[in-house]
Amino acid sequence: MGLIGVPILGYIDLTTGKRSDTRASLSYVVAEKEYDRKTVFGLFEKDKAYRIKGLAAKKLDEGPEYVNNPHRLGGIYILELLEKDIKDEYLDKLLAEFDEPVIITDIPD
Repeated sequence: MGLIGVPILGYIDLTTGKRSDTRASLSYVVAEKEYDRKTVFGLFEKDKAYRIKGLAAKKLDEGPEYVNNPHRLGGIYILELLEKDIKDEYLDKLLAEFDEPVIITDIPD
């Protein structure tokens, strides 16, 4: 078995309605017999929103410091994929902001 992670720009907790713009990861376990590039990396498409059943990462009282970093704590462990390519105003806005070009100007001394 292998643990796969895909980046996320944010999420909405459908139980509480809480919205998060924390960039983190969506993780899921893939059985060894299903572990091929097409199956594993084709499950989630770029720039799409999904409705999933999942578990939020929990802060650990003990363990290495890197375990309780914001990236891991913002992550979600998927239990079930419920719906693909959903439309949501909040999530669409996160994607639009992410896709905006960033202009960096060098300021002379």
